[in-house]
Amino acid sequence: MKAAVLYGPEDLRITECEKPKVGCKEVLVRIAACGICTLEQRLFLGDQKIFYPLVAGHEASGIVEEVDEQVLADLKPGDRVALDLLNRCGECYFCRIGSDHLCENRFKKGLNLMGGFGEYVSVPAAQLFKISHGLTFEEAALTEPVSTCVHSLNSLKLSAQETIVISGVGIMGMLHVLLAKLRGIQVIASDIDDSRLKQAEALGADIVVNPEESPLRDVVKQATSGRGADAIVLATPAQSAFTDALSSVRLGGRIALFAKSSKGFEIPVSPDHLHAKEITLIGVQGRTSRDFQEAVALLNRGRLDLRPLVSNTVPLEQIEEGMKLALDRSTYRVVVRMNT
Repeated sequence: MKAAVLYGPEDLRITECEKPKVGCKEVLVRIAACGICTLEQRLFLGDQKIFYPLVAGHEASGIVEEVDEQVLADLKPGDRVALDLLNRCGECYFCRIGSDHLCENRFKKGLNLMGGFGEYVSVPAAQLFKISHGLTFEEAALTEPVSTCVHSLNSLKLSAQETIVISGVGIMGMLHVLLAKLRGIQVIASDIDDSRLKQAEALGADIVVNPEESPLRDVVKQATSGRGADAIVLATPAQSAFTDALSSVRLGGRIALFAKSSKGFEIPVSPDHLHAKEITLIGVQGRTSRDFQEAVALLNRGRLDLRPLVSNTVPLEQIEEGMKLALDRSTYRVVVRMNT
């Protein structure tokens, strides 16, 4: 089979690899589409390393080809599925307490790690979720990023009467906008890119603001009778966004730190400020199996239209071009399309 193998930073080659065989309780899937996530972008640039060589790609969809006889799930050849390709060991402390998104072994050798940039993968049946025939493979490939945003919003324990600020409306911020609107929440989208704000408004954001033109704090206060936002999601790693969040959140409000930065920053935060306003800072990353199931249900029921967020599709042979497109701020999600 063909696969895009990462041999080192910016060394991505289309290689002929051995087609995987179905292991015990595994399912062989022919990949149809796989998104180029920021994780793959960091691996490509060398900002993050796991091990080399590596077939990356974890936002995938495909068609079942073979099912091991020990599999108990209702899966058969021809089924259309979304794949959860960031594995969990099921053995560490965090997996055992239901926090499998914090699995200590998810990036270690010994597990079938990612593989969505290859024509086939064989994975445990628990990592497959059936998708409806009305869902395109490109949309289904975005199930994984949707699930991480489901996890983010679930961590904030939102209710319908609340107001949320989504700071940064790239692909992940846009998904937060869509999901928050499904919950009946008033959404304020903040970004310094006016074209992104226009798209956020088209996807349902109630208020959009460019913080370089209008102070976020003032816009939020006006929209909430002076209280401040009930919750804020930082879907951008910008230092200014964190500072704005601290001044825009209400008493007793919550701030979710969603975006990961390749460089990072440090900023002094007064414990007394957090104490006096009873502000909760929540770090969120990844998603649980339950979050993934919720994302699949929303997509299968037609609750989310992700088509505006698929900016480009490229064939596997042009994945390096696709990677460059994905690194361009003007795109949302670039999807690699296999020959299915």
